[in-house]
Amino acid sequence: MTSLNRASTTVILFASVSSFLLGLVIMVAWHWQITAIIQIIPNTPPMPYNSSLALLLSGLGLLCLQLKQRRWALGWGSGVLLIGGLTLLQYLWDIDLGIDELLMHDYITGRLLQLQDWPQPATVHPLQQLIFVIEHPVPGRPSPNTALGLVFVGVALVALSWVNTLPTAGGRTQRWTNRAHVIATTGSLGVIAIGTVALLGYIVQIDNIYTWRYLTGISIPIAVEFPLLGLGLMLIALRASPGEGRPRWLPISIGFGFITMSLLLWQVLLSWHGYLAAQLSPSLANQLNQLVIPVAHLLLISGILLACLVMGTLYLYEQAQGQARRLQRLNQTLAQTNSLVHATLEATADGIVVLDLQRRVVLFNQRFCEIWNLPTPLIKAIAQENDPTVFQFLLEQVIDQEGFLAAVDRMMSPLEQETFDILELKNGHILERHSRPQWSGDRIVGKVLSYRDVTERRQMEAALFHEKELAQVTLNSIGDAVITTDVLGHIQYFNPVAEGLTGWSWADAEGLPIDRVFNLIHEETHDPVRNPVLTALQKNRTVDLPRDTMLLSRDGREIAIDDTAAPIRDRNGHTIGAVMVFHDVTENRHLTRQISWQARHDALTGLMNRREFEQHLETALESARVDAQVHALCYLDLDQFKIINDTCGHIAGDELLRQIASLFYHQIRRSDVLARLGGDEFGILLQQCDLHQAEQIANSLREAVQAFRFGWETSIFTVGVSIGLVAIDATATSLTELLIAVDAACYAAKSQGRNRVHIFRADDQALLQQQGELRWTTRLVEALETNRFCLYAQDIAAIAPGRPESHCEVLLRLQDEAGGLISPMAFIPAAERYGLMHRIDRWVIRTVFENWATLHPARPSIPDLPPRIYAINLSAASINGGEFIEFLQQQFAQHRVPAHQICFEITETAAISNLIKASQFIQRLKAMGCQFALDDFGTGMSSFAYLKTLPVDYLKIDGTFIRNIVTDPVDHAIVDAISRTGRVMGLKIIAEFVENDDILAHLRSLGVDYAQGYGIARPVPLMPG
Repeated sequence: MTSLNRASTTVILFASVSSFLLGLVIMVAWHWQITAIIQIIPNTPPMPYNSSLALLLSGLGLLCLQLKQRRWALGWGSGVLLIGGLTLLQYLWDIDLGIDELLMHDYITGRLLQLQDWPQPATVHPLQQLIFVIEHPVPGRPSPNTALGLVFVGVALVALSWVNTLPTAGGRTQRWTNRAHVIATTGSLGVIAIGTVALLGYIVQIDNIYTWRYLTGISIPIAVEFPLLGLGLMLIALRASPGEGRPRWLPISIGFGFITMSLLLWQVLLSWHGYLAAQLSPSLANQLNQLVIPVAHLLLISGILLACLVMGTLYLYEQAQGQARRLQRLNQTLAQTNSLVHATLEATADGIVVLDLQRRVVLFNQRFCEIWNLPTPLIKAIAQENDPTVFQFLLEQVIDQEGFLAAVDRMMSPLEQETFDILELKNGHILERHSRPQWSGDRIVGKVLSYRDVTERRQMEAALFHEKELAQVTLNSIGDAVITTDVLGHIQYFNPVAEGLTGWSWADAEGLPIDRVFNLIHEETHDPVRNPVLTALQKNRTVDLPRDTMLLSRDGREIAIDDTAAPIRDRNGHTIGAVMVFHDVTENRHLTRQISWQARHDALTGLMNRREFEQHLETALESARVDAQVHALCYLDLDQFKIINDTCGHIAGDELLRQIASLFYHQIRRSDVLARLGGDEFGILLQQCDLHQAEQIANSLREAVQAFRFGWETSIFTVGVSIGLVAIDATATSLTELLIAVDAACYAAKSQGRNRVHIFRADDQALLQQQGELRWTTRLVEALETNRFCLYAQDIAAIAPGRPESHCEVLLRLQDEAGGLISPMAFIPAAERYGLMHRIDRWVIRTVFENWATLHPARPSIPDLPPRIYAINLSAASINGGEFIEFLQQQFAQHRVPAHQICFEITETAAISNLIKASQFIQRLKAMGCQFALDDFGTGMSSFAYLKTLPVDYLKIDGTFIRNIVTDPVDHAIVDAISRTGRVMGLKIIAEFVENDDILAHLRSLGVDYAQGYGIARPVPLMPG
């Protein structure tokens, strides 16, 4: 706020508060009959109650205007206008409306004015009025000059209140705004004039001034407060004036002020003259009349003429100022338009030139100069002098000059048409030229020409045509084997690849029946397979070769192939033969077998994995129940593995696991089954082995591990193994109970000092409860109840073009009692065994959804910013749970989480264990908008067939195939096969365990869409703090 604004605010607040307080004090004086306040100086007009009320309302109205409470100000101003207006009407029409003593009975005024017989003529001077005659004061009624001043105050308040409620748009609203300001300022000047004259009369002690004509009887408080109110109203009007510069109503208001002041000076002179004339002799009074009255009239006329002159001068000045401002804005707009046109011309990729009707250059851009390679002197000449030599220069650059001239003539006549032509320049460039008329209103003033260099596009078109020709040749020498036959199945064409696979030359095979040359057998049974060409000819449709089919070549080789046979039709749709395209898939089938093997084995040690091992356990349980066979299960947990792994690193830990696996393998019998169950845990199924013999084998394994020494670099380490042993006989009930028992026995072996064998027996039930279930169940349940789980997030980076999504996986960690973090691999297997995974899944989902507002604070929509997708892992227990979908629906509805930002990850093993239920689960959640990813792809059955049943969006390739992809061609081929198949099925591929840039580069070359791993980003806490 500037100092001027602060000063005006101070004046307005002082005027409003003083008016309010003065009116309030005098109203209180009326109620308490304090005549010293009602009539401040004896023999001066007292202040009526209605005047006090109007003064109070005026102060409130002015204060509300300052505080921008327009509606309140309008109400208070209307009250002031009503009091003043009705009072004036009573004087004008000589009527009594009953408002004078409506609020307060006046029995004080007569006593104060020393009236003997109320309402007889008053002792105050009864003077002839301009409009009406006032012979005596009316009880409770404000004087006419006071009423007129109140009308001015009320009009100004109403006008300022009303105008500030209008929008500041142009047109009719703007005109009414200006008129309202004129009314408000005129009223404020009138108030100032009335109060100033009355105050002057009190100062010079000439009662004729404040009791003359219609200005009769202004009291001292009104004389003091009217100028303050008028000044406050004037300041508000000036501050609220719309537009630039001085207010448009200012000339009228200043003129009115001059006229008012002239009238007041005229009245002062006449009043002073009357006062003197009463004191002088008649002759001197006559001489005074002849001197003062002409001067007073001259002063009045001069004031009126001066007011007109000032109003006219200010009006013309304001008009000139407005015209200058409009001209300045027009110049600014013109400059902006020219700048915009220039910037647009320079930003376009085409060369632009504008010609007038005499073919002279009016405007051009830099691109035009670059396309035509104009020399700098010529450019300057064109810009300064419209040098006509530019046309000659352009003509010399064109190969076909006559065609150029003819095109220019067509372009300029008729002017209305738009033309297009192609120019070939001597420097080898090819230009496209477009011309359009330049309109100014309804007439054409020139032509706008645009030049586009299409040399590169023409070269690309030529290259594309060449590629098309090359493709035709390539089809004749396609890399797949191609055989064509006639409608009877006799061979007509053999390409070289077909010759190599079948062992037949085209010369030898031509004309022979297809089933004589192309012999197919089943891969396993070696039974003959019907030739697909004959089937395609018979059914008149495309036929694919059955799976597991092999080609038996002429030289006896067996080649795995994949082929397609289709009928050949002429233009009328008649079948005239068949074509068969096939290729060697021996290597692919080998890879498929290898993938199947890897799905059942541990990638690090080559041993059987947990899932395959559990299937063998199920078979052993079945044989124990049905055939009364006896087996034994060993659960082996290395004792010092974590020390070696933490001290020497993961590479050393992996090597130790490989050597231990080899040690176990050579210690067990051929009939036994060895598996790595995860981490440093191994399992051995001792088939056809009683508990006594199993104990001996277990102890021999323990002793072998104890005698084993692991060397890494310069260090030698000893390790131990804790072994849990349980019998598999007819008393065994289920796989879960079997695993719980053997896990409890292993834990007992560790609890008793490690490096020992503990046999689970029927009387170990207490141990099973305390050391098995309580080991994990108690900790996990407590963690769920005390919120000792925590969530981390690991970013998943988009590495393929066109993948803008922001993606991360939500990871689970467990805080132990000391505040350390426990990896999920340590407790997830136990949670799965003991049926706690569905509760953990619900905790993760509930935590993410409850903190959704923190993860996504309110912010404006950014169209280019993609939504962040959160991948949440689900267990098989949740997928198969009947109430889990209802829980998800309730969480989505309660927390208003956008379903399209949630991607659920399920493992391949969990999905195919109950394929139908998993498919139904996925379909129901996808209908809500959720996305799905198939995790650890490649570690399970790895059959691509079930992907058709599972409507997932992402495939996450297991990290075991990614870790060595740079050096292992098998892993490279597996990832390539998964990526290709995923793209064909419309799936997005995510690679896990991306540790370095070399792996990332390989994945990009294979078309993988996303990458995840420590080489991309490490896990960080999901929620801050």
